[in-house]
Amino acid sequence: MAKNADLPWDVIFSTELFDTFKPNPKAYQSALRHLSLEPTQCAMVAAHTWDLRAAATVGLRTVYIPRLGEESSGAEVKTKAEGGEVDAVIHSFEELESLLTEAKKD
Repeated sequence: MAKNADLPWDVIFSTELFDTFKPNPKAYQSALRHLSLEPTQCAMVAAHTWDLRAAATVGLRTVYIPRLGEESSGAEVKTKAEGGEVDAVIHSFEELESLLTEAKKD
């Protein structure tokens, strides 16, 4: 996916590398350990609210990006500021880039 979309990702983890599966906290903690980062330095970007909830339990910031057909409940995902569960809701990787650029300024 990254190669075909020309996305400059540094690393892609599979939970199989960590001998666990999401939503086990070990999956998120292992990724942080391998990146040598604290949870506050990272964000989980996902199209599944269950994944974001689990990431939040280990201190990761959460960014929801909807993908057609991924959420079966049909419920609108809201930010914490709107009374929801996630830190941000975006609709494209361009929005993610803007969000990350703003976060770097803080």
